[in-house]
Amino acid sequence: MKKTLVVLAAALLQSGAWATTYTFTGPTYTTLTPFTPPCATPTCGNFTAAMRQTGSFTTAAPLAPNLNAADVSGLIQSYSFSDGLVQYSSGDAATRLAFALVSTDAAGDIVGETIDIHHWQTASQGGNDRLDLFSANLGSFSNAYCQILSGPGTCSLLNTDASTSQGFAHIGVGGWVTSSPPLQVAPTITSALPPGGALGMPYHFTVVATGTVPMNFTDAGTLPPGLAINANTGAITGTPTSAVSQSVTITANNGVVPSAVQTFTMTIASAAGVVAVPTLGEWGLLLLVSLMAGVGWMTAGRRRV
Repeated sequence: MKKTLVVLAAALLQSGAWATTYTFTGPTYTTLTPFTPPCATPTCGNFTAAMRQTGSFTTAAPLAPNLNAADVSGLIQSYSFSDGLVQYSSGDAATRLAFALVSTDAAGDIVGETIDIHHWQTASQGGNDRLDLFSANLGSFSNAYCQILSGPGTCSLLNTDASTSQGFAHIGVGGWVTSSPPLQVAPTITSALPPGGALGMPYHFTVVATGTVPMNFTDAGTLPPGLAINANTGAITGTPTSAVSQSVTITANNGVVPSAVQTFTMTIASAAGVVAVPTLGEWGLLLLVSLMAGVGWMTAGRRRV
């Protein structure tokens, strides 16, 4: 069993798969055995032909295909089932999963099961104490008693008496529906290496990554001074404040391993080749206006002559 769980876990980690829920809807009960009044102890109830078994369990990752009566108890994170009279929930201290063996087809869907869940009616959970039994796709027992304990709160053999009622129904292959979220995909940086920049000149480049969103981008403080990366969009922006050539590491992460890492050298060139355009001060502007006015007067005087 341990070997099976290790193989399942390794395969699922590599595929980046996440939690999966398996939902069961059984047929209505076809064979009913009511209890014989008066109810001796403690809570009696009768199943009816309108009742059925329903519920679901969730695993940490999808079940592997082609399982044959494999014990998946260790993969089950939570469960909640009803037999029409009793709710069996993993969050209830009075409820215990006895065992869960399943068979799956080539797609990983359940085609066979042996799943038993106990619900204790008495707090002591000991020998001869009363309990309910849910046996998936087979039968339900209300107010049976535990004849043999195999461990604290674990009944390995139960028995019935006049205060016990039973309901049976079997659908054969079927009844289970698999539902899981989309496959989680690790990030891949698809954009080209960011280009270099120039000292004092605005810079803009967007790192693009594919994979399951949302995506987070970081540079671990390796970008040249004056530049920063937007953690949500991957946009590298800013104005370089130093002429440098240094190694930069960009990481895209979405929670699915492995993260995407891009390492490159970014060069920020000096601005020595950039020639500033001179500007005129206030007195320069006044002088220019005076010169233009003088030229205008001279041109006007010549036209009169």
